[in-house]
Amino acid sequence: MTARIAAGIAAAVSLVLTLVLTVAFFNGYWRNRDCFDDRGRCFVPEDGSVFSANSIYLAPLAVIFGILFVIGSLFAGRR
Repeated sequence: MTARIAAGIAAAVSLVLTLVLTVAFFNGYWRNRDCFDDRGRCFVPEDGSVFSANSIYLAPLAVIFGILFVIGSLFAGRR
């Protein structure tokens, strides 16, 4: 019983981290992917924002936490 509760909590935390990392990846890299220069920076003059191409590393982390969410959900749903 406690293992199912722990798996459910881990699944919930993984889901939250997946969503946060996905939004951060989308806002930091994906929306501005055509703007990056050879140094991996993007300056958006409309609002004065500077983005870094290093935000692309958030995508694999989001995928990892998404997989952990699925695994945790499967373990939490076991009888």
